[in-house]
Amino acid sequence: MTSSGRSDYTCAMLKCRLPNTRLIIAVACLLIPISSANADWLILQRITDAQGDKRSAYTWVGEGRLRYDDGRIALIANAYTNVVHVLDHERRTRMTRRLADSRMPLARAFEPESSGVHRRWPVEQYRLSKDGYEVDVGMTKAVDPLLIERYRSMLSAVGAGTDNRILELPGLPVWTTFTDSSSGRVVGRREVMSVVERSPYTATYRISGDYRTIDTE
Repeated sequence: MTSSGRSDYTCAMLKCRLPNTRLIIAVACLLIPISSANADWLILQRITDAQGDKRSAYTWVGEGRLRYDDGRIALIANAYTNVVHVLDHERRTRMTRRLADSRMPLARAFEPESSGVHRRWPVEQYRLSKDGYEVDVGMTKAVDPLLIERYRSMLSAVGAGTDNRILELPGLPVWTTFTDSSSGRVVGRREVMSVVERSPYTATYRISGDYRTIDTE
């Protein structure tokens, strides 16, 4: 059943049970789709380093805002204030930078190496080369197009290194593997475990007051 269908069904049931509360029902029907439209996306990820050690990470993506956090560092970006905060959790420090242009980068005509499935998403695999590394990327289009647009726009504005080239590929990256070109050794992997649409916590995009500000532009 669609979100609109669920809303209609809920409102109909309420009318049957509470015939004298038409005003409350009307307000409730208006609020149901609004809360969904204002929800962000939470992308749960797993990072594997060169030693094979794994740790969890997550990325929140909303309209004009993004938070990436892997337990060591965090990026909190806001397109409306035009700044990104880089937090070092261990040192409890914060750096502030200006965002670049947050327009979504244009997709380039790359040819995929192969296709397959990652978890439940159909993916196309691409291979890039940069700075002595081979970068294998699995991209999927089987998510909300609005999520893809906001994810690509915000990460492009942050200027997240190799991700800027990845963001020229069509879709959402669900895995990225970095391999040393000379040795063939895998030096890192990041993969998406799940994507859910939900309302963020109150503190999701806030900066804790106990972080010491350094090197602010």
